[in-house]
Parts: sequence; structure tokens; C-alpha cells
Amino acid sequence: MERRPVPFDVEDAFNTWGRLQGYELTAGFPGPLRYSPLKHLVWQGYVRSQYGRLATRMARGARLRPRGYFAALDRKEALADTLDLFLDDWDPWVTPVAATPAFTHRPTGADLEIEGVSVPYALPIAPYNCPTAVTGHPILTLPAGQSDDGRPIGLQVHARRGADADLLAAGQRLEDALDRDSSPAPLGT
Repeated sequence: MERRPVPFDVEDAFNTWGRLQGYELTAGFPGPLRYSPLKHLVWQGYVRSQYGRLATRMARGARLRPRGYFAALDRKEALADTLDLFLDDWDPWVTPVAATPAFTHRPTGADLEIEGVSVPYALPIAPYNCPTAVTGHPILTLPAGQSDDGRPIGLQVHARRGADADLLAAGQRLEDALDRDSSPAPLGT
């Protein structure tokens, strides 16, 4: 295993994810909620309460017109092509699932405490998931150990588009190499 830098601009990928998610979420709203002033109320209330800081990125997408949405889709494809080039030399690509071990179950959007500091729900997760998921490549999540208090620590394994079988095989090899019991942690932990 070799450590390599992320093959694309993470901020660009994160912003592309936000634009696509915001546009698609808004497009799914019932008719009256897709337009101001109700759209603004939904975004400032419900969406912000559910997605926290991610809502700011997504709100940019909610303001897009179809031309902007198609530009975001083009950017997504360019990011995917960049990842494909990277995966020509490095297969699979392994990244963390989050900045912390798994957290206890809680309502979506509820703040987390990390090292004694209250942080927004998505802060330890989204930077590791949204920018890599936007490309549409297959991703497998594997247990990779436990924290001192028994919470699972996970890895994401990424593969080329269309290489799902290769991804599963690589995941099995990694799981064997980690020599871990892959059964999920009980819900109470």
C-alpha cells in the first residue's frame, strides 16, 4: 500500500456534489415549494436543520437553472475521468470513511462531540464521502478496527467505474489482510 495525494481538487468535487444535490433535491419538491418565497423558507428551515453546513453548498445548487445543472454534470464527468486516470495506476484507492470512529446513533443533524468540542453533524463525515461519491465510482466500506471504546473505524475502497466485481475482490483481500471479524458492531455501541 502506498500513500498518494487525492487525485482531484477536493473543494471542487465537494462543491460539484453540493450543486448537484441541491438542484436535484429542489427539483423533487412539490411545485409551490420549488419557487420563492416558499423555497427560501424550506431551505432556511428544514434543509438547514437536516443537513447543517452541507446545506450551504447544496443551496448553491438549489439556485441553479438547468444550464448550471448541466455544467455541474459536466464537471462531475471531468472529475470521474480524472479518477479513472488515477485508478489506471492505483487500484484500488483506499480512503477513510470519516475523521473519527463511528459515532453513537442520533437524529440526523444533531451535533457531535469530538475531543470535547461540539461540531456539526456532517463535519467529520462529509469531507470524506461527498467529494469521492460525486464521481459515481463504486465504493465499498469495510471495518478496519475499533477505537479504544469499541466504536468501529471504517475504510472506503474505491474502484474504476464498472469494476464492481474487482472492487468486491479487492475488499475481500483487504478484509483478509486486516484479519478482522467483519460482523457489524451491535447497535447499542
